[in-house]
Amino acid sequence: MEKILTIARHEYWKTVRQTSFIAWTLIIPVLGLMGLIVAAFFSGQAADALISQVAPESQLGVLDQNGGFSPLLPDYEAEFELFDTRESGLAALADSRIAALVIIPEDYPQTGELAVISVDSSFGAATVGDSDQVEGFLLAHLLRDQVATDLQPRLSQPVSRVEVTNLGGEDLSADGVFETVYSLLVPYVLGILLGYTIFTASGYLLRSVSDEKTNRVIEIMLSSVTAEQLLAGKVIGLGAAGLTRVVIWLGSALLISQGSLALAGVNLPLLSQPMVLFLILVYYLLGYAIFSLLMAAAGALGTTLQEAGQIASAFSLIATMPPLLVIGFVFSNPDALVARILSYFPLTAPTMMMMRLTLAEIPLIDVIISIAVCLVTIPIVLWIGARVFQIGLLMTVKRPSLREIIQLMRVGSRKTAQRG
Repeated sequence: MEKILTIARHEYWKTVRQTSFIAWTLIIPVLGLMGLIVAAFFSGQAADALISQVAPESQLGVLDQNGGFSPLLPDYEAEFELFDTRESGLAALADSRIAALVIIPEDYPQTGELAVISVDSSFGAATVGDSDQVEGFLLAHLLRDQVATDLQPRLSQPVSRVEVTNLGGEDLSADGVFETVYSLLVPYVLGILLGYTIFTASGYLLRSVSDEKTNRVIEIMLSSVTAEQLLAGKVIGLGAAGLTRVVIWLGSALLISQGSLALAGVNLPLLSQPMVLFLILVYYLLGYAIFSLLMAAAGALGTTLQEAGQIASAFSLIATMPPLLVIGFVFSNPDALVARILSYFPLTAPTMMMMRLTLAEIPLIDVIISIAVCLVTIPIVLWIGARVFQIGLLMTVKRPSLREIIQLMRVGSRKTAQRG
């Protein structure tokens, strides 16, 4: 056991110190934070917040060159100040009596173009022009005496909220199209990334075994440890490295979900459910256990890294292609028959279940069956992988054929039985 842990520690620290590992681990939280900032800005809150920070007690000035926006409606007299000339508006702006001067050209009804003058930055002027405050002002004055005042908000926003429930009466409502897309897309992308992490962690194992075999380092290592100890140490160490990345991603997802609610008003409830996060970790470990053993066997069989990668690509295609082909079905209905079938197949169960878990509440029977299938598969893959790993390690001249592998596995099994 001591030798296994020594190998595991070596593989773990060698992996997590790589620049590529650190960069790929940190880039996802950074992209998530950038997405949160963009979400807050386009939700309309950033523009209004910027105005309040620049001049919290100031009005916006209006120069009405069109003539259709004078006099001001009573509801807007507290937020806007009307100016007769450009010079008087600029003077008020220079004295900080207004936050910005909005100029409404004579041909505004035809062009929809505005001019905004702010104290300093063009960014501040642009946010004023796009703010809900200015849009509401323009709409209300354009519709003056044409539409009842209480109906004007519905013209600018016909639907403010859609109440959505499922057959069980569960509230699935979102506060708009943006929140609906954001709250579905982010968890779904997270599920795909976690599935991809399984293959990257397994890929590290493939590369490690292939490089050491090519450099003949493996022969030196096998003089002090058995093939089973070497395989176990590599699987544990590289699995821990992959788990480190997953924990960082899930932790950042939790922080981003809280930030999205506070900053952008977007709720991501699935990311704050402890059971969902726990099951994601379970499926990650199950998926990694299966594919790491398969990748280790592929790395041992290949005489070069390129050859080993070609063997391993078959496993990756089997695991990734079916979920990608049915992505539309899963997105619209996570409990579709094809999604459930792929959840019962051991090579696709981890990735498919991680995607389904982040989209909706999954039937308990699907969780039980998928985990049971993976648990039954692991010892089978372990038995096959360990023997193929042992057979392929020292065969550096040529790759053994399938027939040779089966024959050598039978011989190895008989020797093991005789020793027992």
